[in-house]
Amino acid sequence: MNRSFKPPPPLSDSHRSIIYEEYMRDPEKNNVRELAQRHHLSLGRVDAILRLKGMEHAWVKEGKTLQTGFRIGMEKLVSVRDSRRRITSREDANEADEIEEEPGRQAARDRYERHFWESLLEDAESVVPMSLKHSKALATRKTASDYLHTDDPRITPRVKIPRYVKKPKEKIQVVSRSSRPDLKFVDIGSKFIDQRSLLKRYKASERRSAKRREKRALTS
Repeated sequence: MNRSFKPPPPLSDSHRSIIYEEYMRDPEKNNVRELAQRHHLSLGRVDAILRLKGMEHAWVKEGKTLQTGFRIGMEKLVSVRDSRRRITSREDANEADEIEEEPGRQAARDRYERHFWESLLEDAESVVPMSLKHSKALATRKTASDYLHTDDPRITPRVKIPRYVKKPKEKIQVVSRSSRPDLKFVDIGSKFIDQRSLLKRYKASERRSAKRREKRALTS
């Protein structure tokens, strides 16, 4: 165990509730920076507390059951601080704020990158899900175009079959013999062929052929 590793102590749920209530009481006066200074926490930590508490209150309004038993057990396990015992040192919080506000850091932008808000009129249909569905369909078609068709002769080259060889019409053939177990033959076609790598090799071969033709045209 690394004795020099001393992570910031967890906050109790009651302490987080106090921070959320102070913010909801007066968001302008008790803004994120003011709450961070008052409770000796980093800006990112206060922002996360407000987000999670807001989600928790929204779930309660929707009638969802919260798993509070697990939270109570974890608070006892990790020995969280009591909400009445304030953190007196801002050393860790100041360091976290300095990292967050470094020039060129994209943490704030990345935090909101995957969130979508769409204002809708009453009884209006959302556009974002349909747009995402359309993009997914385009990506699926693009992926499908990267593969060769099963009938493409480049996957399984067609070999001229002699007259005396009978080609079965069914893909599954079962041969039965007396006093012996049945033999089952299945035509799997190109099931175990890596079509993507095969297509890359064909394209590379076509590019090399095109370059050779260009060289021949220049020399002639």
